[in-house]
Amino acid sequence: MKTSDKDLNKNSTIQRILDLLEKKNIKQKELANYLGVSTSIFTNWKYRNGNSYMNYLDKIATFLNVSPAYLINGEKTADNELTNREEKFLKIYREIDEKSRQMIDHLLEYIVSQNTEVGKI
Repeated sequence: MKTSDKDLNKNSTIQRILDLLEKKNIKQKELANYLGVSTSIFTNWKYRNGNSYMNYLDKIATFLNVSPAYLINGEKTADNELTNREEKFLKIYREIDEKSRQMIDHLLEYIVSQNTEVGKI
């Protein structure tokens, strides 16, 4: 017998992941692709047919821009929340091709190095 979404423990790690996906308007398929897993594995996690998601916790936290501690126990820190502007840029970054991402990465690294040299960071 399959477990319904209502039966999921609201305080569970998986529920926090699902809530964040919904809040950030990200499809489960996008997370599965990012993790390199099939959507069926993600569905298994959702319906408690496995806990191998714990092996991906750091990557999931990075993808959702929260700490692993938040995913595990709901513990919030000041760094858990992105501003609307940061979320907008992150969404764009995820939608562009790899070559464009590399260009942005290099530009950011350059900016950080310049700011570090003059003591701004």
